Amino acid sequence: MRTEYNDNVLLTPGSKTAAWGLIAAPDVKLGYRTETVELVGGLSASINRYPSKSELDTDNYAGDMRGSVRLERDVLGFGVASRRDATLVSELEETGTVLAYRQRTLSTAQASWTRLLSERDSLSATYAFSRADYADTTGTGLTDYTAHGAAVTWQRLLDERSSLAVTASFDHYDTQPARFRAATYGIRARYLYALSETFRGGVTAGWRRSDTRVESHVLVCEGFVLLGACFGNVFELSDVEKDRSSGYTLDGFLEKKTERDTWTARLSRQINPSGLGAIVETDRVGGTWSRELSPTVSASLDAAAYRTRFVGGTVRGSDSTYYRIEPRMSWRITDWWLLSAGYRYARQRYEGASGAGEGNLAYLTLTYRWPRISMSR
Repeated sequence: MRTEYNDNVLLTPGSKTAAWGLIAAPDVKLGYRTETVELVGGLSASINRYPSKSELDTDNYAGDMRGSVRLERDVLGFGVASRRDATLVSELEETGTVLAYRQRTLSTAQASWTRLLSERDSLSATYAFSRADYADTTGTGLTDYTAHGAAVTWQRLLDERSSLAVTASFDHYDTQPARFRAATYGIRARYLYALSETFRGGVTAGWRRSDTRVESHVLVCEGFVLLGACFGNVFELSDVEKDRSSGYTLDGFLEKKTERDTWTARLSRQINPSGLGAIVETDRVGGTWSRELSPTVSASLDAAAYRTRFVGGTVRGSDSTYYRIEPRMSWRITDWWLLSAGYRYARQRYEGASGAGEGNLAYLTLTYRWPRISMSR
């Protein structure tokens, strides 16, 4: 159970929508494991109620199932998931930009195959599908989309502490209805290294090329128009605009653990699908810190900055920057009860806008964790 106050729920400049809310979020996880088979899944819900702003009330859910089968030299994997939530929750965190507050249902499916070539080398192939459906997109600029991705990876264990991998990938993005399409080809290399048992890091760097296609259709009246009616033949004119862009991709991280502290840092540049009818290039830098103040009390800090640019030219004037910082305190009352309190500041600004949207969120969460139930045979 969570209670919160947000002084700018929609994160808009100028006029702000403030609201106090109550959130109930039940969650259950299930798993099945043998020596060769693993299945893990979960179901959760989030019932959000804002007594003074009922138009913000939402009922969200998430469900997922993933598994793997280990053979003598092969591993087969799969995963399916579906999640319904608000764009200002997940899509903003993924891409760093969102223009409207709407419900989004994101359904995903993926499959993988990994072949052990030797004691140190492996080859894997993956495929992923996702579909996003938005509720009530009228006047928002949001559009449903589908995305496909395929990749082939070769990995080699260099020694006990390091590994090297090279990946070739292809991603396809298509709006529904079909107006914008993007095909992205990429190649990247990843290097992971553990400096010690408590300090590790890695970097993935590569190059990508994106080919985009924008289609527009206009109905033309061959005759005269009276009171909005065409007296003559009506035909459709189509126009196609193509564009090609390229650039580097990057994803690097560091993680350091001590007896009481954990530090992480991340720097990335990635291509992501978005609900604005285009793909986006998102630069992100962020970090987290957590510390055990006592056996029952802990503190954490999470901060990130985003810079987002639209690829393909179909969305103009909406490149943006987004910042957030979130300190939190947690108190484990008993083995099953946890009390958390936190604050989040967020700021988003769009290119060419006269001002930035700023929001302050304070929350208090009470969590009960059921004792784990396990069965064996």
